[in-house]
Amino acid sequence: MANNTLGYWPVFFRLLGFIVATPILPSRFFNMRTKITFVSVMALVAIPDFMSVFAIQTSVGWVEIYVSELCLGLVLGVFSGIVYWALVFAGDLWDIMSGFQMMTAIDPFTSVPQPVMTQLFSLMAAATFVITGVLDNFIVDIIMSYKLVPAGSFLHLALSEPVLFLTRAFALGLAVSIPIIVVILILQFIMGVVSKGASGFPIFVVWVPLQTAVALVLLFVMLPAIRLFMHNWTNWAVQYFTSLLTAG
Repeated sequence: MANNTLGYWPVFFRLLGFIVATPILPSRFFNMRTKITFVSVMALVAIPDFMSVFAIQTSVGWVEIYVSELCLGLVLGVFSGIVYWALVFAGDLWDIMSGFQMMTAIDPFTSVPQPVMTQLFSLMAAATFVITGVLDNFIVDIIMSYKLVPAGSFLHLALSEPVLFLTRAFALGLAVSIPIIVVILILQFIMGVVSKGASGFPIFVVWVPLQTAVALVLLFVMLPAIRLFMHNWTNWAVQYFTSLLTAG
């Protein structure tokens, strides 16, 4: 019974770190009380798997174990959001290239004003994670992670892993944004030529609505491809997340 009681808290803190750091559960809808309640229940479910590989480590203090578990959960939570952060970056690029950066609304995730395209892409990412079961897979991986990364140990990441994480997030966001970047640059070139050839043409009056209309049409045309792209990349994110645990 004592072991079960002591073993509950490492499970709790690792799950807590993950739930707090992952961007898929926004604080506006899942406040800290809700997250702690959810983590408490999940920790009770995970204890049998944890206790099967758990051994009291006399050389490591319990406080150190709890702190290391919380830190490990935070790291895993950040890495779980690679597709989300990439699509937020893609949304920022779409806002800049389409002119929507001037139009902001309250983001339901963060409760702060953000450009509309950034919100759209972040909501699509969160919906994809929940609907396709990717969030469930992440939580299952966290519960099973005690067999791969025992309590009190650390996730041994190579120094290149954070750089690789940022590179992949940048590459994914750029891949989603390349069409709008190319189209808007071509339009800017055409409008520049027109303004030089016809000095009386009201270029600034035409440019803003044209830029917005083209961006919206392109977005609707690309939605099926973006959906397929997000599905494939979220599946890859689960494999990447699992490989981190295996390497640890």
